[in-house]
Amino acid sequence: MNTNALEVKINAIEILKNLAKNLEVHIFDFVEDIAKLCIQKLLNDPFAMTIRKESAKCMRFLIGACKEHPDKQKALFIMTYVQLMSELEKRKNRKEFDQINSILKELFKMLSNFYHFKEKNLTVFTVEDAQTLIKKLVEIVQLIQQDKQDRLKEIKRLGKKVDAEDLEYFEEDLEANDKGIHHVMEINGFLM
Repeated sequence: MNTNALEVKINAIEILKNLAKNLEVHIFDFVEDIAKLCIQKLLNDPFAMTIRKESAKCMRFLIGACKEHPDKQKALFIMTYVQLMSELEKRKNRKEFDQINSILKELFKMLSNFYHFKEKNLTVFTVEDAQTLIKKLVEIVQLIQQDKQDRLKEIKRLGKKVDAEDLEYFEEDLEANDKGIHHVMEINGFLM
């Protein structure tokens, strides 16, 4: 892999993200073109987690830039949501908890763009879609909890063979994985 090209790609998406963040509604005329690039190419980039993370952040700001156009805002979110859920399923199957946490965190931040929908009597999800999301979130929480139990059993089994430094690393890793549960609770709070 050409690391130079990768760095250029990362820098480009960070520039687009910063433009979307800083221009807010004033970037609206360009939202569709930027979103198309992010959704079709970058959200599921096979090589770099940084590209996936930064493009998801960019999409959050693009969704926010559409706040004066609720139909377009919702459509943009749904297209992004589909890609994120696909990526989430991949990461769940691989037990890549750091990436699961990143996706859940960004999903919640994207949903935060829709608090004004309640005032307008609009919804982001149908009841069926919300139930599907809740089911996926329950699966993720169960996966995190099972992983934690398995790791605790393993550390107990190893007992005195583990030094203090390894134990500290282990505890930090468990704590990092638990962040996914926190993000699930945030998303559930939005759905309520």
